[in-house]
Amino acid sequence: MQFFVLGEDESLTAKIRTQLVDRGFECPANHVLTPEQLPVLLQTLKAAAPSPGAATLARLIVVVLGPDIERSLKVIAPLQALGGVQVLAAGPATDPKLVIRAMREGANEYLDVNDLDSELLQAMRRLEDERGAGRALGLISACGGSGVSTIAVNLACAFAASLKGQHCALLDLKVEGGDLASLLDLKPGFSLADICRNAETIDFSLLRGTLSPHRSGVELLASPAKFPSFGEVSARGAARALALSRHHFPWVIADLDRCLSNEAYAVAQSVDALVMIVRLDFVSLRKTRLMREFLETHGIPAPRIHLVANRVGLPGEIPIAQAEEAVGSSITLQIPDEPKTALRGVNHGEPFVFNAPSARVSRKIAELATLAATWVQTR
Repeated sequence: MQFFVLGEDESLTAKIRTQLVDRGFECPANHVLTPEQLPVLLQTLKAAAPSPGAATLARLIVVVLGPDIERSLKVIAPLQALGGVQVLAAGPATDPKLVIRAMREGANEYLDVNDLDSELLQAMRRLEDERGAGRALGLISACGGSGVSTIAVNLACAFAASLKGQHCALLDLKVEGGDLASLLDLKPGFSLADICRNAETIDFSLLRGTLSPHRSGVELLASPAKFPSFGEVSARGAARALALSRHHFPWVIADLDRCLSNEAYAVAQSVDALVMIVRLDFVSLRKTRLMREFLETHGIPAPRIHLVANRVGLPGEIPIAQAEEAVGSSITLQIPDEPKTALRGVNHGEPFVFNAPSARVSRKIAELATLAATWVQTR
């Protein structure tokens, strides 16, 4: 969906564009116009009109009603006359007559400019529901060695296999040297650092150029390959990469490592559900409880966090009942320890859901994918 913003107040139109881009909608800087540029906008929309039988490109235009109300209202009807366009009028809601006039001119919705942040956010959420925005799942762990990256890669492949021709996006937020490219035997030419360097102008064409496709149907946005590059990664760029991916992929899987960086935490707040991977040992359980409590007190509600035990079956591990008591939450799924299967996949850059689909660990990843689909629907 393409967005345009039309208005006289530069600060207000820039603010609207920023909100749209942060949410993953396409609104480059040249899509912000003044009422005097209406002929240019009309010509642009006519030139981009689809040919008969082609898929319709959704276009939505936010018209900010300025001091000259009459001139602002007159731009709405010509836009609607093109067809295939939705118009949101933004102005003061204190005058009921103005609201009625804007709707009569052809506005699809009216946004109160005095509460624009909330009103625009609600409008974008309605659009996402109507257009079917993709679902996003984040994988985290409280300490290293829990197998988050291995599970993320195999889970993304499992989703891709079920999408019937569509692809699954996989984001590597382990910015100080991620492993997902190696686990997929890929050599990315670009990374998240490239996205962040262009965070203010990013659109899907730029994002698509940075993704590394895998034959499974997974498209990877890799972490920076060189350690100095992680200094270029930003929370804003990571959040925009996630938002754009959600508008173009039915599933987005994000490896958030230990969720300690600002970038990973920004994405964690935006995903539909978090899968926290835990080992059945004292150190992992203790840190898992601390991390879960931290996340819950910092804006991520408990129902969005789901605990999964990995490498289950090791000698001397803590029993599940005691582990659940230790972390203060139920453990939804147990993934068995199959070191030969896992190491073979790691060493050959081949996800084990491919080279050992009948293995117990592969079947558990498939079960996790099924569970995750229910988790994101309940948000």
